[in-house]
Amino acid sequence: MANTTTSPNMGLIIPVVGTDPGPDWANNLNASLTTVDGHNHAPGSGVQITPTGLNINTDLPFNNNNATLLRTVRFNPQSANPSGGADLGCLFEKGVDLYYIDGSGNVIRITQSGSVSGATGTITGLPSGTASASYASSTFTFQSATSTPAFLSSGPVAIGNNTASSPQVTVYPPSAIAGNYNLYLPATPGSNSLVSISPSGVMGTTIPNNINLPGNAVQVNGLNAIVSYANATNNVGILRGQVEANGSVAGGEAFICVRNSTGNYTLTFQNTFTDAVAIIGNCIDGSQTAVVFTSVSTSGAEVLCYALGGSGFVNAAFSFIVVGQV
Repeated sequence: MANTTTSPNMGLIIPVVGTDPGPDWANNLNASLTTVDGHNHAPGSGVQITPTGLNINTDLPFNNNNATLLRTVRFNPQSANPSGGADLGCLFEKGVDLYYIDGSGNVIRITQSGSVSGATGTITGLPSGTASASYASSTFTFQSATSTPAFLSSGPVAIGNNTASSPQVTVYPPSAIAGNYNLYLPATPGSNSLVSISPSGVMGTTIPNNINLPGNAVQVNGLNAIVSYANATNNVGILRGQVEANGSVAGGEAFICVRNSTGNYTLTFQNTFTDAVAIIGNCIDGSQTAVVFTSVSTSGAEVLCYALGGSGFVNAAFSFIVVGQV
């Protein structure tokens, strides 16, 4: 044993040529060969292998163990998506972006244009700062900064109730838009009101003084409304009524009647017209009685009823209609 040395990496007994006795030389050699046969390059079991000594030409299994103490992972960019069965559950780089292949073979893009890329149902690409998109209590919240709502840009919007399988109402912009414009909603009115909109897109509940409606196409309960044949300075109003022979009001609105004497009545309009009025009427009790309107003004008229055939003034029921500007 004195005529031997020991190797530094594996502790092999190395006989000295020409001096180590034959049996010892053979025994030491056999022991060293046994050690060499079982070495694994672990510390004390051979020199550790450097990357230049490796030639990995097939998949390298880790036998369900973790790869630890990695500083980074560098991929070899692919020109096409890997599609083999061994590629399921793998990360890879194509071009300059990162992808993942799930267990069903779906290729999922992870990065795009220098930022995180999201799949269906995600929101990505938010700038640095406090811009955010969040979901809580059945509400998505989009903010351009902390506590500051963000503008949203989208196509038509479908709105439904917050219930399962709710029918939806889809809101569309005009089919042809000459350019961008704003639409401002009105404040809630104190009572039921029509809604108007200005040329600048401001909606309101205060009806403007002048409304341009398309002529006799304006209808009330399916019937055409009466319109002025030519432009009037003010709106045209109609007042109609029916009076009993004793002067009491039998029908109509916005007037009062007083019987002054036999066959003599005074009509007073509760709202004064703004210009000269036209008034017509007739007797409605079946008698041969003429109805004449005198002293006609914007606020009323005197009515005279007299019997045809020269019998003088008589009390008679009559109806009338007044047309004038209001």
